[in-house]
Amino acid sequence: MTLPRDIGTYWIIRPAELTDDQRAILRLAGRKRIQERLCALIGDGKLSLSRVQAKYGALLAEVADA
Repeated sequence: MTLPRDIGTYWIIRPAELTDDQRAILRLAGRKRIQERLCALIGDGKLSLSRVQAKYGALLAEVADA
């Protein structure tokens, strides 16, 4: 499986709303890439730190190397 071209697109969804394909993409992207992207979004003011803190554990639980 390869990452889709629009991997830079982001939105907030509940873990129960993730499709099997989305879970596979998270696992493929890996913990480090997810963390880097979250830091960039926070730094750009596109995502609040409090929102990330509230959902971080659940997000990384979806990643195989978490």
